[in-house]
Amino acid sequence: MTVNVQYILINWRKRFGEKTLAERYEKELLQKEPKGPYAEYQRFRECTQEKSIDKKLKLTLAFIKDFPNSDDIEYLHDRMISAYGEKEQYKEAENYFDTYVKNPSAEFLDRLAWRMV
Repeated sequence: MTVNVQYILINWRKRFGEKTLAERYEKELLQKEPKGPYAEYQRFRECTQEKSIDKKLKLTLAFIKDFPNSDDIEYLHDRMISAYGEKEQYKEAENYFDTYVKNPSAEFLDRLAWRMV
């Protein structure tokens, strides 16, 4: 079974309430391609849904290590800085930016600046 077929079957089984089969297909797909597009998507969702800043940081850094060319890295940086800001941990937000954000895009910097206005 191809990766695309497995991905379709996972979504189809989930929509029709066949959780056990969906989980089986998902497990097979993640074993077959632990750093493939589906794994990247699952790990991205895990990062964005985590509420604990400490856990979010660990998940985000692991994501960046495992998917260094992902288009979602700046978004995850944005979410981390926002999480610190929401808790009024501004020094931690600054430290995160200085330590982990490398070569930010103009769009990324613009989004950060507008939050400070």
